[in-house]
Parts: sequence; structure tokens; C-alpha cells
Amino acid sequence: MRIAFVAPECDPIIKVGGLADVVGSLPRALQKRGHDVEIYIPRLGSIAEKFTKDAVREGIVAVRQFPLPDHATLDVVHSRGVTVHLVGCPELYEREPEPYGSYEDNPARFGFFALACLEAMAIEGRAPDAIHLHDWPTGLLPLYRSLRYKNTPLARAGILFTVHNLAHPGVFDKSWLRHLGLPDWLFNANQLEFYGLASMIKAGLLWSTMVGTVSPTYANEIQGPALGCRLDGVIRKRSQDLVGILNGIDTEIWDPARVEKTPDRSAWPVFDINDMSGKESHKSALRAQLKLNDADDAPIFGFVGRLDGQKGVQAMIDAMPQFLARGAQLAVLGDGADVYRNAFKDLARRFPGRVGGALEFNSLLAKRIYAGSDFFLMPSKFEPCGLAQMIACRYGTLPIVAWTGGLADTIRDADGYKDSGNGFTFPTPSTMSDDVWLAAASSMLTNAISRALAAYANKDRLLQLRHNAMSSDFSWDRSAELYERVFAEAARRERT
Repeated sequence: MRIAFVAPECDPIIKVGGLADVVGSLPRALQKRGHDVEIYIPRLGSIAEKFTKDAVREGIVAVRQFPLPDHATLDVVHSRGVTVHLVGCPELYEREPEPYGSYEDNPARFGFFALACLEAMAIEGRAPDAIHLHDWPTGLLPLYRSLRYKNTPLARAGILFTVHNLAHPGVFDKSWLRHLGLPDWLFNANQLEFYGLASMIKAGLLWSTMVGTVSPTYANEIQGPALGCRLDGVIRKRSQDLVGILNGIDTEIWDPARVEKTPDRSAWPVFDINDMSGKESHKSALRAQLKLNDADDAPIFGFVGRLDGQKGVQAMIDAMPQFLARGAQLAVLGDGADVYRNAFKDLARRFPGRVGGALEFNSLLAKRIYAGSDFFLMPSKFEPCGLAQMIACRYGTLPIVAWTGGLADTIRDADGYKDSGNGFTFPTPSTMSDDVWLAAASSMLTNAISRALAAYANKDRLLQLRHNAMSSDFSWDRSAELYERVFAEAARRERT
């Protein structure tokens, strides 16, 4: 099949979150299965020059929608063996500091992107069999396809719209419809209208051939009001077309046996399931790097991610002090809200030598935390899929996770699954209410950490759990097979 991915980001070219990891890895897995795959992303100004210096100009496509810019440039690069088309328009995409943050002209930025991608795909011989869209920035594409490309080969392409996080609906004012060339009749509750505004994610949900989420449990969760983000009725309407396919991770990149290049050219320990001595070396190196106490018996709890309420950061801040007071250590890497940045700084002041990290994004330090920690904290309020818990397992670091979304689909509780447990899970209320959720989550997380420490004290059991975690298969192989079935089904529906 010929498959086109359309997304706002793609690792390693440009990365904001886990969506980029998916778009950077799944096409490779599909290509290995014999499919012709290509990726379209905006040529954002924050893309590093090293990724664009060898770009080749493919041409220019017309974007026939005044007052939007009248054309887009198309440049091609190759990333990990996959063709990536960079859709260029400097006045829309060269922005700082966020590649696609809450800009007032987001409707223009992503309406233009959708139209330019469609024009590029409509070039003779380029029409895909399936188009895979990712989150709200791509939501207008299936709508434009239906309104403007009925009599072209694009009409036969099956479209899968994948929701990575329903909490970001991509809303805009009704007045934008005219500028985007969209008819007024679309502004009603059965189409784009979303509590007085219009929603790009709603357009994608309603106008795509099929709808996907990044884990089976999340597909079920968003059909109810607790986690449906006021779109649960739309999701239920499309329930017969809804699929939940678990994300995978790139096991070549996230490999404890892979040697990483360090800035100071120091040695990077490697290890595998049969010889974990390198993990202890990473633990010592992590302590030295973060200025943690040199205490061999102290467990290290790691966290890598956004400092955001969704990630359950406050529950972690509430639960950890009692364990830090007893000698546990905490390694934190991430950036986000000032309230959480300040809270971690306060923990570091209260527990010198037991809390360390960096309030930034640092890919090499992230790998060090995955490799050198004993446990990995993910007390998320909701988690559509999550990749960090899979990466932690790869490095024999036992995840401690809330039982939600993709966390529930990937982590088996060590006390519930005696022979195959690969981490520790705890239940939390299914609600978007911070107060209701936090009180329960802090208590349940405390209990889960206590259980994890009991396992840590039993070295034979700890070793078995690490073996179980490292034996977990989170590669893209199985998911890629499921995706190709969905793409074939979506294409079949458009052609019958």
C-alpha cells in the first residue's frame, strides 16, 4: 500500500511530545513490511539546520484559498530511511518559542497545511491508498478532502484520524470559517461547533473514514464523560469506526546494549537481560551527575516527562517526601508549569543529596535516568498511551503507574501477576476533577511505592521483576500489522 502520514511533528526532525516518536517510528515499521510510506510535516522554524541542510526542493503547490498564502514550498529529506516532505511557508511556520503553541492564527496555519498536503498528494501518481492523520493540527484535512477532492484519486484514499490526546480540541472562532473557505452550515452541534467555538479535532473525528486512539483502554475511556473531554458523544457516534492500537517504541534507539556518545567521551555502560552489571554502573554515574548521595543501597526513583497536571506530578510531590526522609532518592528530568518547577526545587532544598535532576529536556540524561533508576514514576491522571513506561521496562527499571489508558495496557502489577509482573499499578478515580483525583491518587501512589520498596528489599524478586520488564515486547512489529489491516479496511470502505 501507499501510505501518507500527516502530522505536526516527527522525531528526530522536530519533537514536542510522544506524537513525534510515533510518527518517527511507525512509518519505518510499515516500510519494513513492504509498504510505500511518506511523511508530511510543516517546515517549522524551530527545525534544526542539520535536518534541512540537505533538503531537496520538490516544487511548489498552489493553495487556492484567499486570504491564506497562495502557495507552499515542498522540500524532501530522508529520516531513518523514510521520505519526509517539509511543507514550507515562512510567514506561518517560523515561530518561536513553540512550534505549534496557542497561536491566534492556528486555523490559518493548519488549514493551509491541510490544503497544501492535499495538493501535493493530488499530483498525478502520488495519491495514497491510505492517509494517517495525527491529532488536532490535521483535523481539517478530511473535511477539505470531502468538500474539494470528490472527483480526484484522493477520494479513494482511506483516512485514519488518530487521537493522541483528546484534551486538546484545537478550537477557533466561527469567523475563521470564511477565511478557511468552509461553509457556514458546518457551524452546528452535529458538525464543527464545540461549545460556541469550532474544533479541528471534531472535524477529524467526524469526517475521517476511521478513528483511532493510541491504546485500547483509552479508546474505551474517551467514550465516557469522565475522560471524553466533552467529545464523548462524538466518539460514541463513531464507535463502530473506532480502533485502539497500542503505540510501540523504537527498540533500536531504546536499547540498553547500545553505546551512546557522551559529550565528554566518557564510557557508556551497556547491559542486557543476562548481565545487568552495567545498570549498576549507570546508577553510580547518575548519582555523580545529579550530585546525589553515594548510598549503594538507596533506591532511585526516576521521572522523565512534562511537569503538568495530567502527568500526576502533584501526586508525586505529595507522596515522595516520606520516602526521601527514609533515604530514597529522586531523579527528575522535565520542564513545564512553574508551580511544579518550584515544588521540585523545594524538594531538593529539603532533601539535599536525595533529589536531583534538570528542569529541561535532555535526551542523554533521559537515557541515563531510564538506565540508572530502580523505579520509574508515572502517576498520570490520564495517559492515552505513554511511551516512558515502555522505555523504562526496556532498561529494567520498574514502572509505578496509575491504572489508566496505555499504562493499564502495558504494565502488569507485580503483586497481581506473580510470574509475569513488570511493574506496579494503582487505581485512581476516572475523573477530570483535580481535587477528587489528587486525594485518591496521592494515597494510592504511596501504597504502590511501599509495595515497590518491599520488592526492592528482596533481591531475588527484584531481579525476576527486572527480567520480566526487559522481556516485555513493546516493539512496533505487532502494532504495525494491526495498522496495515486498518489502513486496508479504511481504503476498502472508500472504494465501495
